[in-house]
Amino acid sequence: MVQHVMLREMEDKDGTRRLMAILNQNGDLLIEGIDRGPGVQRIFDALEYEWVWTIPATEVSKLCQALQVEDHPLTALQDQFSGEDAAGLKEFLQRHNIYHKSWSRTGD
Repeated sequence: MVQHVMLREMEDKDGTRRLMAILNQNGDLLIEGIDRGPGVQRIFDALEYEWVWTIPATEVSKLCQALQVEDHPLTALQDQFSGEDAAGLKEFLQRHNIYHKSWSRTGD
């Protein structure tokens, strides 16, 4: 059973920004983001930027420990990294040495 929470869903003059945390059936936790619009174009010279950080199932217990929860990190992620606070998630993963694979692309 796949579970997910929305961390950020915003729209303004710079475009749209969406960030979701997903716990898949393999136990991996995915942080999926997509930004679209003029704000992206100013930075990447493209209208769309999307990315995925994959935290393998073997690292999820380490994430739970860093979030100070026993299990089910999705609610803790939502509590600590929603809206503008989502910007601190990457630094949090790095500070706690939580291994994650990164993938991204820009395009229109």
